[in-house]
Amino acid sequence: MSRKQALQKLLQCVELGDLTRVSGDDVYNGFASHRQAFFVGTFNGSLDTAKALHEAVLPGWIANITQLHNRQWIAQVVTPQGEEWPKWTSFPSWDCADTNPARAWLTAIIKALIAECRE
Repeated sequence: MSRKQALQKLLQCVELGDLTRVSGDDVYNGFASHRQAFFVGTFNGSLDTAKALHEAVLPGWIANITQLHNRQWIAQVVTPQGEEWPKWTSFPSWDCADTNPARAWLTAIIKALIAECRE
């Protein structure tokens, strides 16, 4: 399974709120050396592990998390838009809304990582 495929599977499971179909190998293939603890902790609502995961896989990127009026949270990850930014993508940021701010952040991170995959 390619990294992009693993990330797509993880994204689908996070969006469904169901990790029963996720294996340790899926997490390893998607996040390389950043293992299951960050992923599972963030899925379960830990903003500390969401921050650690963000810093590990998207160093230098900006994260914004805002609570909306309807008990939803929106998380956005934004590229620093330097020379190293992949030119094949057209959007410099990814976002997601969820009732769980850490899960919204996790979804935005995964979307950004998928966009970086060139496979």
